[in-house]
Amino acid sequence: MKRLSHSLGLDRRNRCVLVVVSVGLLLVGSAGAAVAVSANGAEGNIRVDFVHDSITLVARDVPLGVVLEAIAARSGLVVELDVGIEGKLEEVVALTLTDVPLAEALSRILRGWSFVLRRSERPIRLWVLSGGSQSHASRPEPAPGRLELALSSGDAKARLEAVSELTEKGAAGAAAGDGTAGTLERLVAVAQFDDALSVREEAIYGLGEIGDASALPALEQALADRSVRMREAAIDAIADIGGESSAWALAVALEDQDPELREQAVHALGGIGGDAAITLLERALLDDSASVREAVVEALADLVH
Repeated sequence: MKRLSHSLGLDRRNRCVLVVVSVGLLLVGSAGAAVAVSANGAEGNIRVDFVHDSITLVARDVPLGVVLEAIAARSGLVVELDVGIEGKLEEVVALTLTDVPLAEALSRILRGWSFVLRRSERPIRLWVLSGGSQSHASRPEPAPGRLELALSSGDAKARLEAVSELTEKGAAGAAAGDGTAGTLERLVAVAQFDDALSVREEAIYGLGEIGDASALPALEQALADRSVRMREAAIDAIADIGGESSAWALAVALEDQDPELREQAVHALGGIGGDAAITLLERALLDDSASVREAVVEALADLVH
């Protein structure tokens, strides 16, 4: 994750704010005033005001990166970028917002992007993960989706309910043979970045319930989480997905420092079955814990006839 680079200089005589953005653009102007921007010979302008957690914004032919930088300068928001997406921030946008709450404003500005807003941190952080392709100037602004707003809510209960609803949507899509990429991307983002352990944990279980093997890399990452609850959820989710790839993914769990989690991984491998599971279980016969070794023997007895 890369921070969207910017430096702020404040001249107290004329309140001049300087923002140098990572896409190679320069934004200079007085606080709250319209600002002229030049990018590759194209002229644009932007005005941003931030009052009481709400944004008023007018942007005309301005790169998306400049819009985010201007908001960061006014609000103190810290913007982090996923690797490899900086170039997409050169997309030119044109939009107007009037006294719109921060979460809703970002949902509109980042339409088509995957992002996470962590409001409980100080400063507030915005993770921009992926996306970008739709032109803001080419079509009218739709209202941000209810789920997107809920996932960015400062209320953990609302985010938890949104994750549950998103899981149901993804599971239904998978059962119907529809694509689940967008749903998985959102759940992965929540699992990695949400403030609340219960919300991250629910997102992990959701990935397992949807059952798409493309979620395995994120689940393997969760197997190294500091929280026992997250590692436990990841083992269950990997077991729910099943298959040889899932079995190999559980190799990490067999090395967990917690013997109860190693035993859980053994039971998961017994449920998955197949040659990969048998190979891993045979290795686990040398585990330091007697209860883990007993679970391995039982699992192998069921798998090897």
